[in-house]
Amino acid sequence: MIRRSGRPPWGRWALACGLAGWCVLGLTHPSGAWQSAASGPPVDGYEVLQPPLPAAPARYDEPPPPPFDPIVPTWAPCQSLRTNRSLVLGHLWFGMDILGWSTKGAGAPPLITTSTAGTPASQAGVLGLSTTSVVFGNEALHNELRPGGRLTIGWWLEPEQYRGIEFQWFELDGQNTRFAASDATGSGIFARPVIDADTGLPTAVLTTYPGLLAGSLEAAADLQLSGVGLLYRHLAWASEYARLDLLAGYRHARLYDRLRIDESLQSLDNSSGFVSGSQITRQDEFRAINQFDGADLGARLWWSRGSSLALSGLAKAALGASNRTVLVDGRTSIRSGSTTTTTPGGVLALPSNMGRQSEQDFGVLAEVGLGLEWQPACYLKFSVGYTWLYWSDVARAVSQIDRTIDLDQLAPTAGSGIRPAPRPTTTSFWAQGLTAGFVCQF
Repeated sequence: MIRRSGRPPWGRWALACGLAGWCVLGLTHPSGAWQSAASGPPVDGYEVLQPPLPAAPARYDEPPPPPFDPIVPTWAPCQSLRTNRSLVLGHLWFGMDILGWSTKGAGAPPLITTSTAGTPASQAGVLGLSTTSVVFGNEALHNELRPGGRLTIGWWLEPEQYRGIEFQWFELDGQNTRFAASDATGSGIFARPVIDADTGLPTAVLTTYPGLLAGSLEAAADLQLSGVGLLYRHLAWASEYARLDLLAGYRHARLYDRLRIDESLQSLDNSSGFVSGSQITRQDEFRAINQFDGADLGARLWWSRGSSLALSGLAKAALGASNRTVLVDGRTSIRSGSTTTTTPGGVLALPSNMGRQSEQDFGVLAEVGLGLEWQPACYLKFSVGYTWLYWSDVARAVSQIDRTIDLDQLAPTAGSGIRPAPRPTTTSFWAQGLTAGFVCQF
């Protein structure tokens, strides 16, 4: 016989304990005071309840939180950049600018002349005569406005933007000076004006002349300015509306200046100095390569009253070595029948001044800039501004030209002489103009 035991009495015990606890809590709960102490005299047979008594103060009260400082500097980064701290956010930023700069011109001597029809060959292209006019040279080259670009990449060491490192590269190139003239029939007059070293009087080397020479010539003047720099930024002073950063780093700059004149001629008569029917090519080239390397020091100022607009200023000066290299080269090739003869020297670049010359001096590369910024979003800024760049000591291509020549060095004679002579001339250089671009902060 199987005896079944009844259900364990755990449920009844739990029910009894719950009722007892409810009675105890009901008697000690402040609501009891609401029912007892809060009762007032009956009104019209109804008991009126009064508000409960205030709770006794706690033995220990938490101190109030510190007051929030409402002053946030206008230069402080956006809150999102401070809170979203990762490998990139709040640290990496980059900017791009379009440059419209003009540069200091270099005075070029008269390089190509022409004369009116009927001018005798002995007077064609000679300066100082009423029949002669200059078609290339005798003016400042490379003083026009030219475009360029600038790229800046930076890294803040902390999202609060107290310290940072930035790399900058810029290049200024654009339109260069060109001149070309052609006379395949030999009916026009073009010449290269020079000074005869033997007499000291002006004369000219003919390029085209009716019945003597036919052909073409082209002159090109090129200029290129570029630079790179690496800077360390440190917040040195700040207020509610402004901040001042000190800058220190390295700077490199390069200025390339070139002048080249090419002639392609055909002799029409032996009296031209060349055998009739021969093909002549002449070339003169003057190049000046300037490079600067030095320590860069400066400061950057930023100011804003709290709107989306801000003003900025920059002043830097790099001190270091300025290296100059001047290369002068020329050649003349004469093809007569199946024979081609090449001799060193053109017209202004002759064996007496051809070659390579290098010099190194102490130099200064300074930069001053002003800007207006507009920040439409937390991570984006647009800016327009003005920049002035100064280089203390550079060589220019056209400044190396010596127009006094020994005519005996010209082909086909290809003799000897001491003129033209090397001219290691230097001068200062500047570039200035407007900038427009943007900065993106990750």
